[in-house]
Amino acid sequence: MAFADDLFLLANNRENAIALLAHTEDYLSRLGMQISASKCSSFQITPTKDSWYLKDAQLRLRNGEVIPACTADDSVTYLGGRVSPWFGITYKHIVADMRSTFHRLRAAPLKPHQKLSLLTTYIIPHYLHKTSIAAPPITTIRAIDDEIRTIVKDILHLPANTPNGLLYTGKRDGGLGIPKLETLAICNTLKQGILFLNSLDPVAQAVASATQLEGRLQRMAKCIRLQWPGLTFQQIDSHKKKQKQVELNNWKSLSSKGKGAHSFANDRLGNAWLYNPRLLKPSRFLTALRLRGCVTADKVTLNKAIPQASTKCRKCKVSQETLGHILGQCIHTKAQRIRRQNEIRDIVSSRLAKSTDISIIEEATLQTPEGTNLKPDLVIVNQGRVHVVDVTVRHEDGGNLTEGHRSKIEKYSSLLETLAGTIGVRAGKVLPVVVGTRGALPESTILSLRDLGIDDRHTYITIALTVLRSSIEVYHGFLDYDKPRRGTPQTDT
Repeated sequence: MAFADDLFLLANNRENAIALLAHTEDYLSRLGMQISASKCSSFQITPTKDSWYLKDAQLRLRNGEVIPACTADDSVTYLGGRVSPWFGITYKHIVADMRSTFHRLRAAPLKPHQKLSLLTTYIIPHYLHKTSIAAPPITTIRAIDDEIRTIVKDILHLPANTPNGLLYTGKRDGGLGIPKLETLAICNTLKQGILFLNSLDPVAQAVASATQLEGRLQRMAKCIRLQWPGLTFQQIDSHKKKQKQVELNNWKSLSSKGKGAHSFANDRLGNAWLYNPRLLKPSRFLTALRLRGCVTADKVTLNKAIPQASTKCRKCKVSQETLGHILGQCIHTKAQRIRRQNEIRDIVSSRLAKSTDISIIEEATLQTPEGTNLKPDLVIVNQGRVHVVDVTVRHEDGGNLTEGHRSKIEKYSSLLETLAGTIGVRAGKVLPVVVGTRGALPESTILSLRDLGIDDRHTYITIALTVLRSSIEVYHGFLDYDKPRRGTPQTDT
């Protein structure tokens, strides 16, 4: 058996093994290569009346180097898996090896998002390969997933009650996209097993029969609720895709930690910082994850874990102190929230100002036919039409974003005919720019921006990131996170 420079030589007696080894040395020497004895292992299986035992085959290379013998307690490494002469492919070392790797990862002098990248790009695929080869029991795979969840929460400074949906949901839908071995390892093993069972090679058929491979695969398929026999690659791939949606649905179904999770689904623009964590400072990236997972330090959230003397807002003393209250309602954060909204208005205005055929009126006080005064953020005259643009930032909870869009249209629609008659153009549309406090960018907002001629990905991401960054500062300021601690020396900068 051969794969690149990993060779497994099999012979039915010692004499044939010696001849096969010599033949291999001749072949490699003609390629300018040689065998490294210290990286090799050998064993000889000797049958008895009702059992068998291992002995040293005493194989040597032509230069006299001895190939080390492998005992029943040892194992050889082949293609990333460990093979024991006595037990076959082993898996019990995987969890211990992984814990050692995680210990080194914790101690690595890297930023949290760099550790996360190292974990998801290299470490998890490494152990995914090992578990796919060894096919350990489902309990072992789940134990590995538990370890992975623990290390992710540890390096990202997330509390233990962080919802699994935040970890496993794909980045496009607002999660971290951490691979789940319970799904991937079993799916990979099922694919390899199907190929093995369908092999025409008599040796493969004999191995499948001797190891009762089909029964093992049937139990694995049952663990992830797939039908056996008749399982196809297409069904396995479809199952993997569905599991991402299952994780999102489970997250959305959580009464407290799933608030607003539906608002982040299928939003690659609003979730751009998950694809590229460098868009946020490391400390802000960690806070953004807490905001996304609803595992913040507001009193209502804390009260679910540790009973609070009161859940009233620590600043205004009036309403319940929820994350939505802090980011969108508290009088204490009103000035910051106004600045946040004005920043979005300025981004839209400066982007439109680059076009010479667009007229912009900012914050004009206008009277409706009913006699009330309204002050939209922007009045835009473009291509013989007048549009009203108004920005609102709403907390992603329930239907707040949809309601924000609807209420703005209802509020300003009566202005359009009046404006059209005054300016001498046709009536256009009310174009609400609604953004979530945690960076969600609804499709309705993108359509509004496109109607204005803003159709570039960079502007969309800038708007979402601007709101998210501002919300993080609102949250930090509310909890005095950035306030110097008592006794900390002050320095002028």
